[in-house]
Amino acid sequence: MGGCVEVEPGMAPDEGDHYLQTTLVFKVADAHTGEELRIYMPEIRHRVVGRVMRALSLLYRYDLGGDLRTAVVFQIDGPGGGTWHVDITPEGTTSQEGETEQPGLILHMRKTDLFCRMFTGRLNLPLVLLTGQLKLRGNLRLFPRFGSLFSVDTRS
Repeated sequence: MGGCVEVEPGMAPDEGDHYLQTTLVFKVADAHTGEELRIYMPEIRHRVVGRVMRALSLLYRYDLGGDLRTAVVFQIDGPGGGTWHVDITPEGTTSQEGETEQPGLILHMRKTDLFCRMFTGRLNLPLVLLTGQLKLRGNLRLFPRFGSLFSVDTRS
């Protein structure tokens, strides 16, 4: 059993991977149970994370950020992971893959699904911080503001 198939909405194997609906996966059979497993290609996970990072540069709320000048680095481990950063200035916000020289805040995640759960509101923040799946370094006061600084909601 194997090959590439199209996943239909609602067919994601676990709630952490729901963001990859309608993308290519490999079907394989578990050697012990014979159960069918779906494995998402790391290249697709990497592309999804990159697209979310580019969207951040468009969603930045200058009215709430004021004169904030900083860089936020996302270090994501595991298949499809990598390092991205968002540079924030009053003049403009950009995002790129790779590190930056002086980050204001670093978010280090052990898996790509944590990143996607964070941006879909499905992350149990206290649990991932206590278990070390998410580690924060730098200006920790910036982290709680992240949701409102990068928001489509004008009431934030």
